Amino acid sequence: MRIGVFGDVHGNLAALNAVLADGRRQQVEHWVCLGDVAFKGPQPAECIEAIAAIPGIAQIQGNTDQWLTRGFPASFQPPEPRRRQMDAFRAWGLNRLNSAQLRRLQQLPLQYAWHGLGEQLLCVHASPHSTEDWYPASADETELSPMVAEQKATIVVYGHIHSQFARKIGERMLINTGSAGNPIDGDSRAAYLILTIEPDACSYTLHRVAYDIAATVQAAREGGFPYADEYEQALRTGAAL
Repeated sequence: MRIGVFGDVHGNLAALNAVLADGRRQQVEHWVCLGDVAFKGPQPAECIEAIAAIPGIAQIQGNTDQWLTRGFPASFQPPEPRRRQMDAFRAWGLNRLNSAQLRRLQQLPLQYAWHGLGEQLLCVHASPHSTEDWYPASADETELSPMVAEQKATIVVYGHIHSQFARKIGERMLINTGSAGNPIDGDSRAAYLILTIEPDACSYTLHRVAYDIAATVQAAREGGFPYADEYEQALRTGAAL
């Protein structure tokens, strides 16, 4: 069984399509989306519909899916310029999503579990406990242990931090897929994961896929996406927006 896992698309349709096309070449049989599909990118509705059209896909909520449908949490207290930017992204996105698309995001589960061939896979957005937790790739084993503690899963996969890594924590494997739509590790290519699970072995590959950044930038400018210059710079340099 080959399972493709991606997340943090953030309204970047060209990046999403590149990931799915590469997965087809790699013979992915089942897809999992870790959330953050629409917010902070120029094609939110298109990304929601493209993911919904994938046969058999499992999809969970990310924190920005919740931000779109519920508003920002009380704990979200960035500096005022950042808050204005995030408010602009949310307002722009909401104007481009219909009630059915928002309802789809709102009704997604928070976790996805898969069992088979001797392995147990748990997929979450940020952690098994929250969509907002932050476990960076630079964390040591002690700091990462809450991600796998008390979990039955042999493999825990998450997104949220937009940086790929894989680490053995005790007897369990912890893997971050990176971001499909806005990597922040200095590599502008879209990121995703393939798990290959067989009766006698389990392996993983962290993939990076080049995509048409210019097409995404054009969609942003033509659609009046806020902070389009900053967005282009982030995409081209593999940096946070």
